[in-house]
Amino acid sequence: MTAAQQSHESHQSYRERPPAGPLADRLACVWVQQVPAGAPPLTHRTVPNGSVEIHAKLGSAVQVTGPRLAPTVTTVTPGTTIVGVRIRPGLAYPLLGTPASELAGRQVDLADLWGREAERLAEQLAAAETAGEAARRLEAAFAPAAGAEADPLVLAAVELLSPWRAASVAEAAATLGVSTRHLRRRSLREVGYSAKTLHRVLRFQGFLALAGSSGTQGRGASGLARLAAAAGYADQAHLTRESGQLAGLPPAAFLAERAGICGPTHDHTTSFQPLLAARAR
Repeated sequence: MTAAQQSHESHQSYRERPPAGPLADRLACVWVQQVPAGAPPLTHRTVPNGSVEIHAKLGSAVQVTGPRLAPTVTTVTPGTTIVGVRIRPGLAYPLLGTPASELAGRQVDLADLWGREAERLAEQLAAAETAGEAARRLEAAFAPAAGAEADPLVLAAVELLSPWRAASVAEAAATLGVSTRHLRRRSLREVGYSAKTLHRVLRFQGFLALAGSSGTQGRGASGLARLAAAAGYADQAHLTRESGQLAGLPPAAFLAERAGICGPTHDHTTSFQPLLAARAR
């Protein structure tokens, strides 16, 4: 396509920002995705990230997407604006009132969990004058639960299983003073994944953060080999296997696909910068 990817697909966009106030340690980000009326449909791939997301196409019901178990490919039609919030792994239960294990691999209406309150929220989002205001209203809907108690063991495990921390689930469990079986059970309930799956998913997110910041975007085997080592994979073959399972494509193909979709109109900084900062420490 080129010509700057046809002015980057006629200016379709995806922007993240950090959450505000009391939700800063509960939400990973607040985001807005827009495909203008004059743009072509946007088909994009989303990979597991360990999070529950609440999102709404303005004018439609608010949806809850549980922790993804596999990559998903969706198409956003022209004239669509979607606002969303991403809950940090292990914090869905206190914010939603539903264990993550009941949401894993599923998408449900928020009304199934919140009833009429979710319907009122959808009306408020549709009435917002701007996408930014709609995103703020969605974020504010979770403020009353900002102080709800979460499972401290699981939150500590999420931290240990993040990129560049514990080398294995067994190491994380030993640090926490519990068995791997106990950690698995608690993680399944609060995150929707076993601790082993969470470790794999978060490591892949670390790889994507590195790829986005390195400028290589998977150009050549040597670049991928360096990224694989930096992200904590045993070797490039290990990365290739994990990318096939988590992204549905080999890593070079997946990074090329992302580069074709994500450009100057996409901003994933809020998701990836904390991972890169943790590596630098």
